Amino acid sequence: MSTEEVLSNEEVDAIMDKVADKADESSVSEGASTEIHRVFDFSSREHFALAQMKGLSVANEKFCMEYQRVLSQAFGMPLEVSVSKLDIMKIDECMAALKENAVLNVMKINLASGKGLLVINNDLLSEFINRYFGSQLAQSAGLGSGRSLSSTESRINERVLQLFISSLKVGWVDIASLELEKTITEINPDFVKLGDRQELGVRFTLDIAFNDFTGSIEWLLPYSPI
Repeated sequence: MSTEEVLSNEEVDAIMDKVADKADESSVSEGASTEIHRVFDFSSREHFALAQMKGLSVANEKFCMEYQRVLSQAFGMPLEVSVSKLDIMKIDECMAALKENAVLNVMKINLASGKGLLVINNDLLSEFINRYFGSQLAQSAGLGSGRSLSSTESRINERVLQLFISSLKVGWVDIASLELEKTITEINPDFVKLGDRQELGVRFTLDIAFNDFTGSIEWLLPYSPI
């Protein structure tokens, strides 16, 4: 080997530096790729469901406006309706997260093999009775005592439920033609069966606000119709 073919120490160091730089870049690139795949796992059903939920924003806004309008007319007072939360979880987890002391309205949905559930919080139901009939008719014992709904509570629950159904059909008309029918009203969640509890469910939480009071209604349905 001639002296011209022998690399100097400086040349060897320069080559080694370039090799090291490329190795570091490759490592960073692979690490970033792994991280992106971990965070944005589009193959999961939950992420797919969340992507589909974006199309509901306009429908929910229309629904809230209509429900606000008809509730205000029905109870003769201004109020505000808004969707404060949207959760996607298994149906059994949705059921476990339900608040106590609430009226559970089970509904058949034309687009789903399972059933939907409209949950009216007891505080909200009592407040509607107070504002509409007067406080002397509102029962303070609560629904957790195991008693049945009074005739007044049943009437108000039915009114709020029917207005919800009609408003939901108006708001969601561009998504699907919904047909909902109440099958039963329960107080005890243990008596409510919504089909396969391992299936994904969508839970909408509505805030109903008037004067200094804010109550909640929860709307739970299987993911399949969406």
